[in-house]
Amino acid sequence: MTPSDKQFIEQRLASVTEDINALLTLCSGRQKFSPGDKEQVRYEYSNLKSKLSGLAIHVFESEHGRSFCHSAGLGVAAALSAKASDSPPELTRSLERAQSEVSYWVHTLSK
Repeated sequence: MTPSDKQFIEQRLASVTEDINALLTLCSGRQKFSPGDKEQVRYEYSNLKSKLSGLAIHVFESEHGRSFCHSAGLGVAAALSAKASDSPPELTRSLERAQSEVSYWVHTLSK
């Protein structure tokens, strides 16, 4: 993997981490959402899932970089098993799994 590919992937994973953390702030410790929060969570959660599906849409300098990025995106997306309409505790658990998955890929990338 080239340094440029690695840098791009690091930036994308950092952006995904920020999005997950923002959603966790909205969901953690709640049992129900207010109508406004519910719409914001749906919007942000959908955007996060879209970002993950488009993670590998980039002109990579190496096949390994493209493959790694694609696999990371799929892994994190799979961890986001909740639906945007689920309860705050369900969304929180899903986001925490996704956060762990991102950490795994960041650690793997750093090797």
